[in-house]
Amino acid sequence: MAVRLRRLEPDRADRLGDARRRQRAGCAPRYERRSVIPQRGSVSEPRKSVRDFFEAYARATASLDTAFLEAAYADTFMFAGPSGAMTVRRDDFLRVVPRRKAAFDAAGLTATELRSIEETPLDEHYVQVKAHWTFRFEKERGRPIVEPAAATYILRRDERGLRILCQIDHQDLTRRLQELGAP
Repeated sequence: MAVRLRRLEPDRADRLGDARRRQRAGCAPRYERRSVIPQRGSVSEPRKSVRDFFEAYARATASLDTAFLEAAYADTFMFAGPSGAMTVRRDDFLRVVPRRKAAFDAAGLTATELRSIEETPLDEHYVQVKAHWTFRFEKERGRPIVEPAAATYILRRDERGLRILCQIDHQDLTRRLQELGAP
């Protein structure tokens, strides 16, 4: 809950006397605390543009569409997960994407599904999105492993569309891929 300070107005009777005394004494004006219900920051149904962005993101990740991924990430972005956080240059990320896809393929990834997204507008330029994914692995025919996953993204909206500024994975996918047999 946000707290805002509001200057107290003294009553009309002592307005001049009290205010002048406080001013002469070098005291700051009196303030009161009051709760403010935030206008932004509450979870809402995702806008069509946000849902479309993440559906295209899922397709681009599955098909290794580096042109889309290049447009989807900022020049430098923050990546975080259970083991820590780091800044990543988009060009470095794009060089790793084919190896990442190969690791998922080696682990038996057969499908990635965007299950749901929760959008929290931060202001007119920024939005926070929590995406819930399902990864389906099948190392042995007829024995699928379904892995739920989630990530939180901070996106910036500008004239070019949406761009990822920060991605926080809520599970260690690298460790899970190794457990499933990826190199």
